[in-house]
Parts: sequence; structure tokens; C-alpha cells
Amino acid sequence: MSETTMIKGHELFQSLSFEEVEQVSSFAGPKHYEKGGVVFRKGDSGSHFFIVLEGRANLVLPSADGESQLVVGRLGKGDMLGLSPLLGSERYSSVARCSEASTMLAVEIVPFRKLLEDNPRVGLHIMNVVARAYFARYIDTLGRIQGIVDEVS
Repeated sequence: MSETTMIKGHELFQSLSFEEVEQVSSFAGPKHYEKGGVVFRKGDSGSHFFIVLEGRANLVLPSADGESQLVVGRLGKGDMLGLSPLLGSERYSSVARCSEASTMLAVEIVPFRKLLEDNPRVGLHIMNVVARAYFARYIDTLGRIQGIVDEVS
């Protein structure tokens, strides 16, 4: 599957023109990870965001002692991860680890943000898609926390 096909097939990129899709395909490409492979670590410099093409990954908040962790997202095909640099953070805010062999579309942040700045209509669409993804994760996490509280009570 070509980068252009991978890009155009995802909701995030639906507002891009053919020329913009071609532009994104010049700084995006597939990356392959084994089961247990780390896509990025909390605090790493955020150079890319990712879309799961195949496989599954978990977003994890590690504890200060490095032993315990909290899974804040279980991601599958079509899900986005590593979005904090897209929103202006210089560093990733969690760990992304593959729970099975996976292929991710890796998109470079700097040229992608430039594309959004040059085309506010596209930028607004993309930021709305990102906001919906974050909100869905937030609601899912709240539901899981409520489930834990209900069990403890």
C-alpha cells in the first residue's frame, strides 16, 4: 500500500487536496514494530505522530518508580498516537508500546504543522479530529476509573 493511499484513507487527512496528500506522503511512511516494541517514551523529543495501520498498541503512563504503569489507551487500526507534539508540546506525554506486531504510519511533525499553518481550513479540520480523539480517550478513561471506584465501594 502506498503512503498516498494510507494517508487519503484516514479521517484525519480527508480535507487535504491531492497535492497536499502528495506533500504529506513525502514526509510520512510506515514503521514496523515487534510485539513489545516501544514507539516512543514519555519525555522523548516529539518528532512524529503515528496512526496504527495494523496491530495494536497501548498508551501507558509510567509511575515515578518505573515499576507500575497505568494503561490510558488501547489503540487499534486507525487510531492516532503521539499527538502531543502536533499540539505544540516538544515532548511525548506517555509511553506507546505495541501489544502485538504492528505497523504505524509515522508523520513528521514539523512539515505537517507547516502545512496546517499554511491552510487554516485544513488545520481546523485536523485539529477537530485530534480533539475528538482526545475527548474519546478522556471519556473512556473516566469510565474505567468509575468502574474501579464502583468495585472498591
